[in-house]
Amino acid sequence: MNGGVGRYECPDDPVGSLPDSFVKISAGYRTREGGFTTEDRASGVIVASNAILTHHHFYSDNVTPETLESVILRSADGQRITARGEFSVISGSELGGMHNGLTLIVFEDDFSGGSVAPMSGAGAHLNGEDAQQSVRIGAKPGLYNTQIIDGADEFEFNNNPFPGILVAPDQTVRGDSGAPLYVDGSVVGVNNQGDGQYGAITNIPLIQYLINKVTEDLRGSNHGAQ
Repeated sequence: MNGGVGRYECPDDPVGSLPDSFVKISAGYRTREGGFTTEDRASGVIVASNAILTHHHFYSDNVTPETLESVILRSADGQRITARGEFSVISGSELGGMHNGLTLIVFEDDFSGGSVAPMSGAGAHLNGEDAQQSVRIGAKPGLYNTQIIDGADEFEFNNNPFPGILVAPDQTVRGDSGAPLYVDGSVVGVNNQGDGQYGAITNIPLIQYLINKVTEDLRGSNHGAQ
């Protein structure tokens, strides 16, 4: 972890203090015809070096824990990071009574292969007195030039370095669920709804100790089984 809740630096490709906790999650699954495909289902927040907190949309509809085969993130240099193999999908109710619409995805190994940066989607973006207005950053899919984030130590959330526009919460789209909530430059929560709905906000710091416990317990049990 780097800088507290929701911020993580991959040691393979550090990018300073870039707030790179927001990821777009693509669920990989087998179609009925047997082919392999991916489809964006949700946004997420990295809450540990091997875990993403998101909304239940990640494995709802056509994607289920039984058919899920990979999780694809976007790295800072524009390359995809594909996490395959051992991971657990944990509902909010299993995390000490968290909102049941939340899901924690815990991988056996830490993320690697580049720092995670936005791929698409958005998330509520709040600053001080404007906290009740809840505008969001609408970053569109695309490749991101790492030169854009040089001097990230001076980065402010209201000067987002990634391509995007500010829109009202009623303009959220499907796939925004699970995106991070920023207040005064810190990730403090998760949007429980997208697709034009504001929904509830879950406070990450209040549940971080539960997340840490679950991720460490799973890591220990997985490695112990090897």
